[in-house]
Amino acid sequence: MNERLKRTLVKIDFKNRFDSLFEKHSHKNFFREANPSEVQRIIEKYGYMCSYNKIHKFFAIDEDGSGISLNMSTCKLPYKVSQS
Repeated sequence: MNERLKRTLVKIDFKNRFDSLFEKHSHKNFFREANPSEVQRIIEKYGYMCSYNKIHKFFAIDEDGSGISLNMSTCKLPYKVSQS
């Protein structure tokens, strides 16, 4: 990590803000019990391109093929951000 980015993250208290958001929202896992094929079918029905990554358990959704995508995880992350 370059020094400029590190100073900025420390200045905005990124670690504590991230940990706070993680604790507040990490219990919400709407897709844990969902069938990935059914979720993908529904997303594609609305005109989005969608793929499911079985190894990392997330959906990659791309509206227009631009390479900009929304990723929705189906599992709780087992870690927090650490400040070094």
